[in-house]
Amino acid sequence: MQKKISGYLYRRGNIWYIAYTDFSVEGGLKRESSGSSRKGDAQILLDRRLEVARNKAYGFKETNASCNQHFKDFLDQYKPGTETHKTYKGVLKLFCEFLEDKYPNLQFLHEFIAMPKIFDDYKIWLKSEKMTPEGKPHKDWTLKNHLKVLKTVFLQAKE
Repeated sequence: MQKKISGYLYRRGNIWYIAYTDFSVEGGLKRESSGSSRKGDAQILLDRRLEVARNKAYGFKETNASCNQHFKDFLDQYKPGTETHKTYKGVLKLFCEFLEDKYPNLQFLHEFIAMPKIFDDYKIWLKSEKMTPEGKPHKDWTLKNHLKVLKTVFLQAKE
């Protein structure tokens, strides 16, 4: 017998929230804020969460891959202390900080496919909001190097 996966939107004040079936939590219903005052944004987030919940119910493992776990697995391929490891670790640390700041609802790797704008937002965030330790904005070549690292990370995740 197949489990029924469903969800709905509701509003509290100016913010839209989502609620959906998730059998991994007690009670089977998970609720979270969309972080947006726009119903359309909340609907997109709900659709993503429902897709993940349905895939979990069917037993697909790849939808369970969290971003943070993949980043840790990726770094484990390189010997700690090497320049490559240090570089990748620094870029991934900044990227995780960006995700926590701007996209706190992203949890799974497959969610990045539907949102290529994230990488443009990351470049803007690095250039305008996140300053270097010296208090200066990041240079263009630094942004390009960060995107090269992220391309490597996500291509490996795709494989």
